[in-house]
Amino acid sequence: MNRQENGELYYVDENISAIPGMRAGCITHFVSNGRDLTKRLHLEEQLLQAQKNGCGGAAGWRVAHDFNNLLTIITSYSGTGVGFG
Repeated sequence: MNRQENGELYYVDENISAIPGMRAGCITHFVSNGRDLTKRLHLEEQLLQAQKNGCGGAAGWRVAHDFNNLLTIITSYSGTGVGFG
């Protein structure tokens, strides 16, 4: 969880990897890759609230559709990361 300059909270899924140097035990760089999860978490909360309220109308379907679109985008990018090993 992080805080923007305006004080709003945002959530990030971040991966940090160490890049080893030529000598054993020497780390020369770090590589960081992060994704903002704020919108996804907000949509998840809306979906859960709609399910709790028994909302089966158009609003519930709209939230579920938006959430599904977001998940499709996230999963399409998650398989393209570069690994260091």
